[in-house]
Amino acid sequence: RWTQPENANIARIEVSVTDEDDNRVRAFLTPWSLSIPHEEVNFDTDKANIGPSEAPKLEQTLKRIRQALERYKELGRIQLFIAGHTDTVGSASYNMDLSRRRAQSIAAWFVKNGLTIPVAFEGFGETALLVETKDEVDEPRNRRVDYILAVEPPALKKGRNPQWRYLNRAK
Repeated sequence: RWTQPENANIARIEVSVTDEDDNRVRAFLTPWSLSIPHEEVNFDTDKANIGPSEAPKLEQTLKRIRQALERYKELGRIQLFIAGHTDTVGSASYNMDLSRRRAQSIAAWFVKNGLTIPVAFEGFGETALLVETKDEVDEPRNRRVDYILAVEPPALKKGRNPQWRYLNRAK
């Protein structure tokens, strides 16, 4: 255990263990992650395809991702994790599938437009609401996607345990 200032960011933890026979094991943990600010992509109802009017939003986000990659390149193999979310309109299972398809669509757009780092996606449906609502409430702030750059798969504060699916394992 250790103490550190509350606002300190840990980039990497190195652990080295040696047994009595002088056998050594080293492990590196990199809990660093960075959420990329962005304008939400709007999808048609019950659809996961990205319309031409939404491309400028993704182009701006891709620019921010590339800037962050350049800034933090010394951290190692950075990956992009895309988490899709929905509101509570519709069944929970349908929303899980819809959020996954939308996250996958965005991941595919980034890869198609030149992002060469590993890109993973997952849907969270209505399990991680930004604004708590009852069932069947149309809440636009819950229909969103998170873009997270990280060296290791991020643990999310709310929602189910993610099973990240990789669109590519490039680089």
